[in-house]
Amino acid sequence: MTLPKSVLSNKVDIMKEREGSRLSRYLRILFGQAKFGFSWTNEDTSFTDGKDIYVIYEVQRPHCRPFDPNEQRIIRKGHAIHERGHLEYDCITDYSNWLAKNRSMNQAEWMANEKYPITWLQFFGNVLMDARMELLTMTEKPSTEEYIDFVNYEWTFGIREEGVGKDPIHDFRCCFMSRSYGMTPVTDWLQEAVDLVDSVNTLISQARRETSTESCLEVALQIMKRVWPDLLEWMKKAGKEPGDFEYNDHHQSANWGTKQEVENNSKRALAILAANPAPKEPSDKKSDFSKMLRLEEKQHEKEEQEVDAELAPYQERTEGVEIQLSAGSTTSEVDLGAYYRSDLSRYEQTYQSIRRHIDPTARMLSGLLKPISDKKRAKQREGSVQIGRAWRADLLSDPNVFERTKKGTPAKEARILLQTDISGSTQTPDFQGSRRIDEMRRASALIIEACEKAGIPIAAYGFTELDLHDGRKYRNKIFPFKPFGQFGTREKGLIGGMEPEVGNRDTVALQWSVNELLKYREDIRLLIMLSDGQPCFSSGEDKDTMRNIVIEAEKKGIDVLCLYIGPRDTRSIQTVQHMYPGRSIIVEKNLTRDLTTHVQRIIRSRK
Repeated sequence: MTLPKSVLSNKVDIMKEREGSRLSRYLRILFGQAKFGFSWTNEDTSFTDGKDIYVIYEVQRPHCRPFDPNEQRIIRKGHAIHERGHLEYDCITDYSNWLAKNRSMNQAEWMANEKYPITWLQFFGNVLMDARMELLTMTEKPSTEEYIDFVNYEWTFGIREEGVGKDPIHDFRCCFMSRSYGMTPVTDWLQEAVDLVDSVNTLISQARRETSTESCLEVALQIMKRVWPDLLEWMKKAGKEPGDFEYNDHHQSANWGTKQEVENNSKRALAILAANPAPKEPSDKKSDFSKMLRLEEKQHEKEEQEVDAELAPYQERTEGVEIQLSAGSTTSEVDLGAYYRSDLSRYEQTYQSIRRHIDPTARMLSGLLKPISDKKRAKQREGSVQIGRAWRADLLSDPNVFERTKKGTPAKEARILLQTDISGSTQTPDFQGSRRIDEMRRASALIIEACEKAGIPIAAYGFTELDLHDGRKYRNKIFPFKPFGQFGTREKGLIGGMEPEVGNRDTVALQWSVNELLKYREDIRLLIMLSDGQPCFSSGEDKDTMRNIVIEAEKKGIDVLCLYIGPRDTRSIQTVQHMYPGRSIIVEKNLTRDLTTHVQRIIRSRK
C-alpha cells in the first residue's frame, strides 16, 4: 500500500510539527511556564527576538559532516535550549550598548587598541555571552549538558580539526571558543595561538561566572585589549586588514531580557555553581553521546509510529465489497485513498454558519446516551403491595395501595460513520437555492462538530465513481475525510474541499460502510448516509438492493439513517423512503430536531 504524494509530503510536515510542539513543551517544563512562542526558521542559524524562539530545522551544513535524522533532532534541541537560555540569563541591551561604545570604523583607533572593528567585537562578545549562558543553563539544568555539548562539538565548528595548524588567527579563534565552551583541545593547534589563549585563560573563566551580561562583556573587553596586539601582528604578516574579518552576529538585531530579571536568574545559578566548586571545564575526555542518541532514536521511532498510524486511514488500497442481489451476489472493488481537494477556509465559513446549532445537537446526543434510573411509582392499582397503605383498601375502599417500578435504561456507547454522496448530481441547487453539496457540507460539519463535542467517535467519508483513464473505467472511490479519533486542520480542509465529482454507486458505498462499522462493538453503531437520492446502479441492482442492505445491517446491529438532500417531488422522496425503510430524514431547517427523533427511536430499539 502506498500513500499519495500529497500525504507523503504531509508526513514530513507532521513530524516537523510534532517535533516543534514537543520542543516547546520541553522548554516550558525545563525553564518554567514563562510565555514565549516557538517557530522553525529558514535563517542561517537559530535566534530569539525576546518574545519567541526561532530554531533552524535544516541543520545540515556543507562544512559539517553528514548528520543522521536522530543527530539532527539533537542539534535542533540543543539550539532550542541555547536560545531559551538567552531569555533566562542575558540582557541584550547590555550587548547593544557595549557594541556601540567600543566599535569604530577608524583604523587609527584599531591600531591604538582603543576601539575595534564591529565584527571582532561581535566575535568576542558573542562567544563569551554564549559560554556564560551555557554554563549557567547546564548548572541549573544538568540534563541539558549533553545537548549543548553535542551542538558545540558536532555543529558549531563544522569539522573541528579541519584547517588547523596553518593560520594562527584561525587556531586562536578555535582555541578561544573551545576554552570558553569547556571543550577538549585539538592537538594540532599552533602553539603560539594556544599560548595567547592561555594568557587570558583566567579572564575567560571569570567572564563565564559574571552575574550579568554587562559585567561579562566588560571582561570580554579586557581580553580583547590583551590579545589584540598579537592578532594585529598576525594579520599584518598574513597581509590581512582587521576590517576584513567576517562574522555572522545573530544577536545584534534581537531584543530580549530585562536586566533585573536575568541578573536574579544568573545569581540563582551562580549560587548553585558556588556550592559545587567543580564547574564544567575543558578536559581530555570528550563526552559520550551514545546514550542520548539511543534515547532520541527511541523517541523518533515512537513518533514515526504515531504518525504512520495517523496517516494509515489515508493509505491507498483496494478492498472487495460483496453485494447480495436477488439472483446471487456480486463482488465489486472499491479504491480508498486521500481526497485530492482541500479548502480549510471554506470549512471555517461553513463552521460559522452552523456554529449556533453545535451545542444543542451535542447536548441532545449526550443526553440520549446517558443512563435513565429506575423510577418507583406509588399509589398504583397493581404491582408490589405498600404495607403502610394496605389499611386504605379495607376501610376506605382505596385500591391504590401498590407500588410499581418503571425500569430505566443503562448508559449507551455510540459510534457514528458518516458517508456523503459527492457525485455530479450534487452540483444541482436544492430547494433553498444553494448547491446540494454545500448543504451536505453544512450537515456533515454540524454532525461531526457535535459528535466531537459530545465525545462520540465519528468518521466521515465521501464516495463517488471516477474514470481514472488507466483502462479501469469508473472505479468506485471512497475518500476518508475524517478518520475516527482525528479532527485537525487536515480533516477540516478535506471536508471543506468536497466538490461534486462524477458517478455514485450507492450500493457499494453503503455495504462498505456497514462492513466498516461491524468491526466495532459499541451499543449504538449508526451509519448516516448523506444522499440526494439519485443512485447509480450496476447490473442486477435496484432500489430493493439498497433496502435489503439496510434491513440486513439492522439485523447485525448497525442502524442506518439517510439524510436526504435532494428533489422534493413525491416520487424521489418515496424512492428514498423505500431504500431506507423508516430511517430517512428529509432535511429541512431543523436538522437537530429531526435527528433527535430518529436517534431516540434507535436507542430505544437497542435497549
